[in-house]
Amino acid sequence: MKLGVSGFNVGKRSRIEPLDYLAIRSEFETLKSIGGLVDELIFTECALGEELTEEMAKKGLLLYPTISEMKRIGQIAKEVGVEIGGHASFLVNFASPNIKKRSASRGHLTALCKRLAAAKGVYGVTHLGFLGGYKEEEVKAIVEDELGKILNSTEVQLLVENSGKRKAVGSLQFVVDLAEDLGVKICLDWAHLHAYTRGGIRSEGDVVKVVDLIESRLGRFDEWVPVMHISGIKYGASGEIEHLGLQESDFNWYAVIKVLTESGINGILICESPKRWNGDLELLKKAILGEEVKVRKTAQRSIMDWIKEGK
Repeated sequence: MKLGVSGFNVGKRSRIEPLDYLAIRSEFETLKSIGGLVDELIFTECALGEELTEEMAKKGLLLYPTISEMKRIGQIAKEVGVEIGGHASFLVNFASPNIKKRSASRGHLTALCKRLAAAKGVYGVTHLGFLGGYKEEEVKAIVEDELGKILNSTEVQLLVENSGKRKAVGSLQFVVDLAEDLGVKICLDWAHLHAYTRGGIRSEGDVVKVVDLIESRLGRFDEWVPVMHISGIKYGASGEIEHLGLQESDFNWYAVIKVLTESGINGILICESPKRWNGDLELLKKAILGEEVKVRKTAQRSIMDWIKEGK
């Protein structure tokens, strides 16, 4: 299993603002020294266009880096010996009733994949959008149609990520349906799944049920889920509130690692913990190597409770 991090934010405040290549190299080198091999670059605040409007700047939006800048990042990654992934803009919303917003969503994924291809990146991951008061089954056709328009034209492998927020599109069942219908592969965020199910990953048995569900519907787990995200997480009645450190949450991340390693499941595991550079990446490495680590008391319900509720 390749270990990695949610990495460098490559968004820019203006077209003339230079990227800090020294900081990027430093991050790659630090990652490599800890034993990580993949840096999932952050494009999450990126907006389309050549310049930011005042309103966009106030919202904290950024510009995409140029193709030439991404080529330089790719060269640095090659020199250091790490691989690159990328997380798409949070502005992607394939469930929007607004045709222009759906078209712009395709534009975001095209922009992401072109830049990752320039950097010799290995994958891109995207969320799907927000329900806007509808149910997932009511937006499924439009999401599949929009995603289907872009999948065969991307220059790197594009993955769909499950959501931690119940108001967003992307329950586990929904992304598995997309994989089954379109052939798109999945980035499984285990912390999101725990939050969406409001505490559903508390034991190795819960993790096995998720693996079995995916394999029964799609096939071998690591062929359909080549990338996973992991962190601690805070959640409430509506699901995800915020990401936390691994030891700050009731999510049983250690059970996930144990099942994955004992089952011989390969792939990329991205640490999204806010403490990824302050111990959590090393903690994951220890767990993957089979060393015992202490974990917090786990949640009081399982994923099967949620599945039985039909939610």
